[in-house]
Amino acid sequence: MKVTVYTKDGCQPCRATMRWLNERAIPFEEKYTGDPANLAEAKAFGYLGAPVVVFVPAPGESVSHWYGFRPDMLDVVAHAMGKTEKTKGAA
Repeated sequence: MKVTVYTKDGCQPCRATMRWLNERAIPFEEKYTGDPANLAEAKAFGYLGAPVVVFVPAPGESVSHWYGFRPDMLDVVAHAMGKTEKTKGAA
Protein backbone atom coordinates (compact mmCIF):
# COMPACT_ATOMS: atom_id res chain seq x y z
CA MET A 1 0.00 0.00 0.00
CA LYS A 2 1.27 3.43 -0.88
CA VAL A 3 0.09 6.95 -0.08
CA THR A 4 1.48 9.99 -1.88
CA VAL A 5 0.62 13.56 -0.88
CA TYR A 6 1.37 16.36 -3.34
CA THR A 7 1.81 19.62 -1.40
CA LYS A 8 2.51 23.30 -1.93
CA ASP A 9 3.80 26.13 0.25
CA GLY A 10 1.39 27.75 2.71
CA CYS A 11 -1.27 25.08 2.21
CA GLN A 12 -3.32 24.51 5.38
CA PRO A 13 -5.22 21.52 3.90
CA CYS A 14 -1.82 19.99 3.04
CA ARG A 15 -0.63 20.37 6.63
CA ALA A 16 -3.94 19.00 7.97
CA THR A 17 -3.73 15.96 5.69
CA MET A 18 -0.15 15.15 6.66
CA ARG A 19 -0.91 15.69 10.36
CA TRP A 20 -3.91 13.31 10.09
CA LEU A 21 -1.72 10.63 8.50
CA ASN A 22 1.11 11.14 10.98
CA GLU A 23 -1.28 10.90 13.95
CA ARG A 24 -2.20 7.41 12.79
CA ALA A 25 1.36 6.39 11.85
CA ILE A 26 0.34 5.94 8.22
CA PRO A 27 3.46 6.19 6.06
CA PHE A 28 3.28 8.49 3.06
CA GLU A 29 5.52 10.15 0.53
CA GLU A 30 5.32 13.92 0.29
CA LYS A 31 5.97 15.42 -3.12
CA TYR A 32 6.36 19.19 -3.21
CA THR A 33 4.73 20.74 -6.27
CA GLY A 34 7.36 23.47 -6.41
CA ASP A 35 9.28 20.83 -8.35
CA PRO A 36 7.95 20.97 -11.94
CA ALA A 37 8.03 17.16 -12.30
CA ASN A 38 5.91 16.71 -9.15
CA LEU A 39 3.52 19.46 -10.28
CA ALA A 40 3.06 17.68 -13.61
CA GLU A 41 2.33 14.39 -11.80
CA ALA A 42 -0.29 16.07 -9.57
CA LYS A 43 -1.95 17.84 -12.52
CA ALA A 44 -2.11 14.53 -14.41
CA PHE A 45 -4.81 13.45 -11.93
CA GLY A 46 -6.94 16.38 -13.11
CA TYR A 47 -6.80 18.59 -10.01
CA LEU A 48 -5.65 22.17 -9.71
CA GLY A 49 -5.93 22.39 -5.90
CA ALA A 50 -3.79 20.92 -3.14
CA PRO A 51 -3.12 18.61 -1.58
CA VAL A 52 -3.56 15.88 -4.14
CA VAL A 53 -3.63 12.54 -2.33
CA VAL A 54 -3.06 9.27 -4.17
CA PHE A 55 -3.70 5.89 -2.52
CA VAL A 56 -2.56 2.68 -4.18
CA PRO A 57 -3.90 -0.29 -2.14
CA ALA A 58 -1.82 -2.93 -3.96
CA PRO A 59 -0.35 -3.46 -7.43
CA GLY A 60 -3.15 -4.05 -9.90
CA GLU A 61 -5.87 -2.63 -7.62
CA SER A 62 -7.83 0.54 -8.32
CA VAL A 63 -6.05 3.74 -7.41
CA SER A 64 -7.98 6.27 -5.34
CA HIS A 65 -7.17 9.96 -5.57
CA TRP A 66 -8.67 13.26 -4.45
CA TYR A 67 -7.66 16.76 -3.53
CA GLY A 68 -8.12 18.78 -0.37
CA PHE A 69 -8.34 17.68 3.25
CA ARG A 70 -10.81 14.78 3.13
CA PRO A 71 -11.10 12.93 6.46
CA ASP A 72 -13.75 10.66 4.91
CA MET A 73 -11.31 9.45 2.26
CA LEU A 74 -8.43 9.30 4.74
CA ASP A 75 -10.61 7.02 6.89
CA VAL A 76 -10.82 4.60 3.93
CA VAL A 77 -7.02 4.58 3.76
CA ALA A 78 -6.72 4.07 7.54
CA HIS A 79 -9.16 1.14 7.48
CA ALA A 80 -7.33 -0.48 4.57
CA MET A 81 -4.06 -0.20 6.49
CA GLY A 82 -5.55 -1.23 9.83
CA LYS A 83 -4.53 2.07 11.43
CA THR A 84 -7.78 3.65 12.56
CA GLU A 85 -6.60 4.79 15.99
CA LYS A 86 -4.38 7.77 16.71
CA THR A 87 -0.97 6.75 17.93
CA LYS A 88 0.04 7.36 21.52
CA GLY A 89 1.23 10.89 22.04
CA ALA A 90 -0.42 12.22 18.87
CA ALA A 91 -2.00 15.63 19.30
